Amino acid sequence: MPDHSIEITDEERAKIFSEIFGTTTVKVTSPTPQEITLPEGKTVKAFYLDLSQITPEQRKKLVSYLANTFNFSEKDVDEKLEEIGVPILDENCVLKE
Repeated sequence: MPDHSIEITDEERAKIFSEIFGTTTVKVTSPTPQEITLPEGKTVKAFYLDLSQITPEQRKKLVSYLANTFNFSEKDVDEKLEEIGVPILDENCVLKE
């Protein structure tokens, strides 16, 4: 299975990714973004973070960030992370070739 990476280009999100992952480049599940619907109803395109490619420490930081940002318990976020996934809006990144 080939590796697909994106680089975060949005300055604010790049800072968050650097804090969580130590880099602004992460692996994604596909080189093709998927259409998703945001909670407010807007349809956008997004890549999905390849959770199999992050370390346990990165996952812990990611879970903590998502729980704090979306006001969920870390336990709930950790349990649902694989099911829901982590979309990354294509407008905030570029696919690395």
